[in-house]
Formats: sequence, C-alpha cells, structure tokens
Amino acid sequence: MRALSAEGLIEVWERGTQRTLPERALAFLGASLPGRKRGDLAALTVGERDAGLLALRDRSLGPDLRGRTECPECNSRLEFTLPIRDIYVADGSAPPAEGRFEQDGWSLRYRLPTAGDLTAATAASRRDVAVVRAELLRRTILEASHDGAPIPAPELLERLPEKIIAALGERMTAEDPQAEVELRLSCARCGHGWIAYLDICNFFWTETATMSERLLGEVHALARAYGWNQSEILAMSPARRQAYIERISE
Repeated sequence: MRALSAEGLIEVWERGTQRTLPERALAFLGASLPGRKRGDLAALTVGERDAGLLALRDRSLGPDLRGRTECPECNSRLEFTLPIRDIYVADGSAPPAEGRFEQDGWSLRYRLPTAGDLTAATAASRRDVAVVRAELLRRTILEASHDGAPIPAPELLERLPEKIIAALGERMTAEDPQAEVELRLSCARCGHGWIAYLDICNFFWTETATMSERLLGEVHALARAYGWNQSEILAMSPARRQAYIERISE
C-alpha cells in the first residue's frame, strides 16, 4: 500500500464526489493499491476494508485522527485525538469464509458482508436503512432452514424473526470486529459518558474533501500570482505554500 500525496487525495476526492461512501472507500484503496483489481478489493470483508483505510489514513495524513463531536447531554463541543494504532480491534487473522448460525430452530449458512455488498446495497437505496439491511441479508445468507425445513430465499426475510437477525449480526461483528469500532467518550463539562461508532470511511472522506477544497483555493491563488501549475504548488510543503499565500495577500 502506498501513501497518497496531496495530489493523489485530490484525485480521489474528484472521482468520489458523486459516489456513495462504499464506492469512495474502494476509490481510496484502488488509488493506494494500483496493482489490485477492483474485484479483489470488493471481495474484502468490511473489517478488512476498514483496516486498509486506517492504514492508508495513517500513511497519507499521519498517525492520529482529530475530530469533534457534541455531548448528547449538554451539547458541549468535544474535541478528541485518537491514535490510529489504538483503533485496530482485529488481530490480523483472516475472517472465516463462511459460517453457520443456529438458534431457536433456525439454521443459517452465511458469509460476512464485503465491501462489494455494501456498494451494491447502498446503490439500491442511499437513505433507506431498512432497504440496505434487507439487501445485505439477501446477499450474505446463503442457505436457511427452520426446524429442518428449508426456507426458500424469496420467503426468508418475511419469516426471519428480528431476534434471529440481531443475533446473526452480533455473530458477524464478532467474526469481523474491525467493521464496527466503538469509541467511549465522556464530556469534560458534565461528565456524561456515551458510546459512538467510528466510520473511518466517512471520517477519511470528510478530511479529504475539506483538505482538497482548501488546497484548490491555494492552487488558484498561487497559480494566478506566480504562474506555477498545480503539481508544482502541491509538491511544496504546507509551510512554504502558506508563506507564499501570506505574501500575495499583503
């Protein structure tokens, strides 16, 4: 995996602006792993995908995530810094290719959701969580039976109890733990504690979009003032670019 330069991140941002978050995740990984086929990247489990995004974020923008949120109790703004090394929750071993889940007479043969599954599910509906979840279940439950009787695929989602769906989700999370990272936060003002979930794809994309828009503004200003092209400007250190920006603002 190669780090992405400022210009490389801008290229990913440009390609991903009109895409869904799962497509943006594959765009990040595709840019950093040019020798890997898209199909191979799409076959990664969600946890494997997110581990790759964390590694890429570390190499491209540094070892710490810096963000902000609000306390759900008193609405105070909370700023935080998270070392990326502390966010890895998987042990690095490959998740199982398939599994079998049994409870209350139900027997399900399943596989873990992949990056490609998320891309397909969000293509079906970007906003309806129920539609996305149903599509993921259709793609990842390979075989089902209840009390020994096979359940046809078209009937499965109507007959499958919510209790079984929730338990299956817990099993999948246990087998692919990097796919769901909990952050335990507390408010310095009121002492309230809560759990948030880190979406590294959304976090990395937001950083990249903010940085890209800022850098393009700097490129515009410096190109007009000095005639340099984008590659020349982006190859400068941030400190040098800022020094030139200050001079043309005088």
